[in-house]
Amino acid sequence: GQCTGPWPCDAQFAKYGYFVGCNNLSTGFPFPDFPVYYSGLWYSLPGSCSEKMFTEQSMECRVDQPGGHCPDNEKPTGKGTCTYSYESAGEISLDELEGLDVSYE
Repeated sequence: GQCTGPWPCDAQFAKYGYFVGCNNLSTGFPFPDFPVYYSGLWYSLPGSCSEKMFTEQSMECRVDQPGGHCPDNEKPTGKGTCTYSYESAGEISLDELEGLDVSYE
């Protein structure tokens, strides 16, 4: 997706690298005009071509703006283009989460 910070994202990424964003939704940032009646955290992992909307991304843009995902899921080094990694933690159904014993055929 597209970076939507309250600052010019390209300038911030050039200065600090592709940093992971985090917002506490109950503070109203970054959407102060939309009331939020719950607490929660919103994490933003900057991918390639984060200056453009998904439908506007090109291969050239992905090369110029690689994002912060570490190659081959190596451990983050803190370098501008290796600020996060992730791995699959599996999956769980909502029924399992709620403790429901439902059989599907």
